[in-house]
Amino acid sequence: MESWEVVWMNYEFPLQIELKDVETHVRGEVGYVTCMEFVKTKGSSSWGAQFVTNVFERIDGEWFICIHHASPVDI
Repeated sequence: MESWEVVWMNYEFPLQIELKDVETHVRGEVGYVTCMEFVKTKGSSSWGAQFVTNVFERIDGEWFICIHHASPVDI
């Protein structure tokens, strides 16, 4: 969880988040979601963008995120 604290320390809350081009794929007990994520922080007039991939595993019928990856994109 410390790594998430480092990620969030550079953001001013609340965040405004919009997702586009969301695609969901499931293969047995593993699934993944890809999308474009647009984020605007409190007091900012511009949006940041990133390609996002989230990988999930189904354990005992529940889905758990096991990998999150985001790559910044210039817009």
